[in-house]
Amino acid sequence: MQYFLVYNTYELKDKEFIFDYRYPLFEAYESCIQKGVMYNEAFVMIDTMAAKFKAMSDTICSRSSRQHHEKLFFTNLVKNLQKYDDLDAFFNEYAENNNMVQAFEYAIVVRHLGILLNDTIEAVAYDNPEGMKILGNLQTYNTSNKIVDARNAIKDYCLLDYALYADIPQRQFMLWQQMSGILALSVLSIAITLLTFVYTIRNWLKQQKLSDMKSDFINNISHELKTPLATIAVASKSLQNEKIRNNRSMTDDLLEVNSRQTKRLQKLIDQVLDLKMWEKGTLQLDKVAVNLNEFLENLINDFKLRMEEDKKVNIEINFADFNDKINIDKFHFTTAIYNLLDNAVKYSEEKASIRIRSSRLNNKVNIEVSDKGIGMNRRTQQYIFEKFYRGQQGNIHTIKGLGLGLYFVKKSIEAHGGVISVKSQKGRGSTFTIILPID
Repeated sequence: MQYFLVYNTYELKDKEFIFDYRYPLFEAYESCIQKGVMYNEAFVMIDTMAAKFKAMSDTICSRSSRQHHEKLFFTNLVKNLQKYDDLDAFFNEYAENNNMVQAFEYAIVVRHLGILLNDTIEAVAYDNPEGMKILGNLQTYNTSNKIVDARNAIKDYCLLDYALYADIPQRQFMLWQQMSGILALSVLSIAITLLTFVYTIRNWLKQQKLSDMKSDFINNISHELKTPLATIAVASKSLQNEKIRNNRSMTDDLLEVNSRQTKRLQKLIDQVLDLKMWEKGTLQLDKVAVNLNEFLENLINDFKLRMEEDKKVNIEINFADFNDKINIDKFHFTTAIYNLLDNAVKYSEEKASIRIRSSRLNNKVNIEVSDKGIGMNRRTQQYIFEKFYRGQQGNIHTIKGLGLGLYFVKKSIEAHGGVISVKSQKGRGSTFTIILPID
């Protein structure tokens, strides 16, 4: 629609432009010829040359000689016409009288030139429908810039069929300038349409991603809740067996199973409840001043103790020597670090190798948690801190979780006034960096 609008506007402007200058120019040109201002000397020259040609043609009998004579006559006529060119003066005067900044470029194109030998015989010196430019500096000529299309008989000796073309230099550029407002509106309209389209598609993709993440979350939490519930149900049913009830050791084991699975259920429920609190911003931090290095060392020792025996973990620590204290909420900060350590273990294919470093820079401390696990691609790194997002999508539970761990980590660190970032390479592990202010 915009293309047709601009195209039709240009066509109308072009026709209007041509109408404004072609017809007044045609009238001025015809008036000069009728008044004898133009071409007088040229007409006399043509008449003289035509009379000589007619006289000589009576003495030429050979057809080839006559054709050569006609061609020579036309060539000499063109050379002589160029000496009597009045059009430069005419166009300059016309531009001056009409207050035109730019003078016209013009072209005289001859299509036919014939000499009347008698009433019925014509010696054709030149004939070509496309014509030949004999005068002027206009390079491109067509029907849009044709001023005059004439076939004149000069004193009954010569028939001349020619056309006069005239145009203003850079006419197209001038037209585009006149259309600058329409062009600007068209570009603006197209830009708004494209931006609206991009914005709509982007929102649609975002909604689609949220829908997929919601579906993944429902699938994951359904699986995560069913597993401990099924275990509790089996253990409870076993406790109803009289033989098992009479066996103190088996009873204690089943009660321990129930206790572990109940805690797991409670943890899942707490995660969902914490999610609402983080989103609403109603979670209050109970901060206390701690020595960061000592706190991290105790945290790592506790983490080692609660790890499963079949998942060996090697944790290397490298703490900078500083005694500055930072204010943290012990529970939420511990949960954040535990989540990072849990991920390092879960996403390591064999024995987990973790390195924890701390350093001080100006009024901030850095904590780096690095592993040599499976790593992440760039796309995963972009969304890893969003809620419900998991690098391993769909109803696949080889690596358990709800996709909330790193979301809680990010929210917790931000609540402490810090920032967290990640660098990772597929197959080479990941490094999470936490920056916290020293109060």
